[in-house]
Amino acid sequence: MEIGSLQSYFTNLISDLMLVERQPVERLEQEKESLSERKAVYLDLSENLSDLQDYVQSLISSDPFTVLKESRKVEVVSSDPDQEVLIATASTSAEIGDYDISVVNLARAQRKASAVQSGIDVALGYSGTFWLGGTGTAGASATPNSSISSVEVASVHSDLRELGTGDYSLQIRDNEGQLEFRLVDADGKSVAIQDVDGAEGETTTSWQALSSGSYDTGRGLSITFTGDGTVQETSIHYTAAGTGVAVNPSDTLLDIAAAINEAAQPEGRDLAATIVGNQLVLTAVNTGTNHTMIFSDALDQGGLGFGADLQAAQDATFSVNGIEFTRSSNESLTDVIHGVTLNLAPDAEGASARLTVSADANPIETRISSFLESFNGTLRYIEEKTAVVSSGDGTTYTRAALADDYAIRNLRSDLFALAIDNVSASGKYSSLREIGLSLTDGLQLSISDSDKLTQALTEDLDDVSALFDVVMEEMDAVLDRFTSSNDGYLAAVIESTESRISSLASDISRLEDTLAEREEFLTLQYAELQAQILGQAYAQSQFTSLYGNFSVLR
Repeated sequence: MEIGSLQSYFTNLISDLMLVERQPVERLEQEKESLSERKAVYLDLSENLSDLQDYVQSLISSDPFTVLKESRKVEVVSSDPDQEVLIATASTSAEIGDYDISVVNLARAQRKASAVQSGIDVALGYSGTFWLGGTGTAGASATPNSSISSVEVASVHSDLRELGTGDYSLQIRDNEGQLEFRLVDADGKSVAIQDVDGAEGETTTSWQALSSGSYDTGRGLSITFTGDGTVQETSIHYTAAGTGVAVNPSDTLLDIAAAINEAAQPEGRDLAATIVGNQLVLTAVNTGTNHTMIFSDALDQGGLGFGADLQAAQDATFSVNGIEFTRSSNESLTDVIHGVTLNLAPDAEGASARLTVSADANPIETRISSFLESFNGTLRYIEEKTAVVSSGDGTTYTRAALADDYAIRNLRSDLFALAIDNVSASGKYSSLREIGLSLTDGLQLSISDSDKLTQALTEDLDDVSALFDVVMEEMDAVLDRFTSSNDGYLAAVIESTESRISSLASDISRLEDTLAEREEFLTLQYAELQAQILGQAYAQSQFTSLYGNFSVLR
């Protein structure tokens, strides 16, 4: 019988009894809820401490990801404030100083145009082969020496491009008794060639171990090493075969331009085709005199009729502190000022500027600020989650989730002490206060003197590193006791809390089953009692209707 079938007297009685008997379950549910809240706090704290530890470790000079290393910044001041001369970046290896740069000429790419054609989308009637980067026949030459016996033309790997026509330098060096080689182009850049240790078609620009015998670059050139060479440079001239573009009478100017742009051209001498008006315009992909275009308009009817240069190839010429330079490109110039990359501006021709390279403390200062934010945020969180707050009348108190976890309370004290105590470091500094970091009145660790910090980082970085190494290594050790995934405090306490939550869930489930059985028993018991009472009342009603009221018969 369902409890709803009982009279209200019995249902209320059962409800009151079950409320009393459910009290142990409610206590367990309250404990489980409290532990779940506690676990959530531990998880949040674990994340906060791990983030803080990342910042701490980045301020240890021996850490692989440390920020405690010299940085450089550049400032460019043009002689004409309204004119941009160059953009520059500097690596940590750049020497601090001023560099006066004067630009004479900018590098330019060669450009030519065909004669005016009858249209861009009509058949031109030409036939033949338009050669790009060569004329169909490759060649290679070099003077044999103690390192090489010969150079020869070889096939080009299907995944690679042919070397462009030009002069190359085969450089050989001795690396701890092992001869190594690389191929360098006319611009002084290492060329990507077949990796002797890689799969066929896999290239490298790095130095490679030299061994006797034939070596195929995979790019049209084969070199035969003697194996008995010495440290030297060997000049090699390579003439590219190039690639031919077949032109048919039905081809339009658009067809020819598309075929040129889709062709696999020799590297360094490649060109791009565009259409201006009814003319085919060819422009070298690369600037400079080392990258003039090589093509052959070997079509019938006199071909497309290319005339004089619209723009001649030109190298960039400029000076740095009076030293003159010539480069084929205006951009990514890394071999002019050591550690500095120069990019000449499009309107820099005839202009000058002063480039200043100086120490840059900003990357370290930014990291220190992030550390301080994490440090203060973590300590505030610990304070909030371990607090015991009075209601105001002094009679009742509210305890936060970790109020009774003295290990976490002590962690906050330990971190504070490490931030403000003096230490014994190998440099001139013995406390964070001496480099401009201190506690505010609100117990927040902050940059109290930014000028002092910047000066220390730019002038005494080694001493600052020595200080941070001591402070942060100690802080890292303290944090590791809590964050370690193997034996850290938080991992252990979270696991213990989860185990207790699981155990409580099992106890609650078991008690719920018992209470359900108890409620069903009471329902049946009181249903039977209700049935008996109703039966007695019915019998009395029947008796009265048959025999009347005994008081009337008397």
